[in-house]
Amino acid sequence: MNLVCLHSLASAGMVGLRPFLRIWGDDLRPVPTLLLNAPGDHPACRRFDLPLAAHFESVLALDDAPVAVFVGYLASDTQLTEVVGVLDRHPKRIARVIVDPVSGDQGRAYVAPELIAAWPQLLERADLAFPNATELSLIAPGGPHDAVDRWRDRFPRLETIVTGVPVGDHSLRSILHRPGRPAFWVDHLRRPGHYRGTGDAFAAVCLHEHLVRHIPLESAIAIAASRVSRAIDRAAARGMADLCLDSQD
Repeated sequence: MNLVCLHSLASAGMVGLRPFLRIWGDDLRPVPTLLLNAPGDHPACRRFDLPLAAHFESVLALDDAPVAVFVGYLASDTQLTEVVGVLDRHPKRIARVIVDPVSGDQGRAYVAPELIAAWPQLLERADLAFPNATELSLIAPGGPHDAVDRWRDRFPRLETIVTGVPVGDHSLRSILHRPGRPAFWVDHLRRPGHYRGTGDAFAAVCLHEHLVRHIPLESAIAIAASRVSRAIDRAAARGMADLCLDSQD
């Protein structure tokens, strides 16, 4: 199954679309949501807007077979509304909708509040989501229960993989929540420092293992966590801030 991937495209750094292009190869249909000359946290980063809805719709028209759609970074709540409109106009072309609601990390938001407030419109149409622990709390805030319970109350039919959940001082956990099933999780060592693109690489590997190689989602999560960990170790050994992600690892 081809994956139509809506995400940012940076000219440098293993972020946004670049890990998906590395892992998926010819099975990927990239649809950039925004062009950047460098990752968003780079001091010289510049942004260039694109006609997202028209491009997305034209890519869906290329083939007759249904595709999976992955939605990652969006530049605005207007783009999100456009994506929802395309999905609603072409339900027979889309086999699965997968969403990484890129909004923040390490306890802080880095997109506009209007976009955070709009994500539920897309998540309600999704089959699988990849929020990190910060995004879980941003999109399902408040209430008497913890963030996972609030999220599951708001999106009761959605399969969710929560990434980057701290466990003690030395581990991070990726947790799969499925309606009506016990949670499944994988722990891995928490490396010092911050490396760009870990969530993008995790999703790219996990989805390729699951959708292309037909590996159960639980096993795909474990494989993705292991490959991202190795990519971090290679980056650390080379003194790099961006992941060293191999297409075959």
